[in-house]
Amino acid sequence: MIAEPTLSGASASTMNAWETDDSYAQRHTLQIALCLRTLLARGDFLTVEFGDTQLVTQLLKVDSGRAHFLFDFGSTAGDNRALVDADELTFRSQPLGTRFVTGGGVRNRLRSLAS
Repeated sequence: MIAEPTLSGASASTMNAWETDDSYAQRHTLQIALCLRTLLARGDFLTVEFGDTQLVTQLLKVDSGRAHFLFDFGSTAGDNRALVDADELTFRSQPLGTRFVTGGGVRNRLRSLAS
């Protein structure tokens, strides 16, 4: 079945439909975990945005059973403090076109490295 597009031709050419059309969203835990594991396996970079700050990171571990994932900290202590203090984190990845929002992050360690 072909659905009617919800974006005009002009707006669809300037932005990705998945960023504005909620029908593209994946909400089931297993779908989200599959997407995260794909990003992890490919070694794709993600941007994480919080407040006025944006940094580039990679996923380090995905725990589907606990619905958690670990990602690499930024390179500056100030950005890392702001990341932990943020109430909301927005992650974006290309070329898969992934975008998701989480609550604030929690400092953790993986193989004795901050994550």
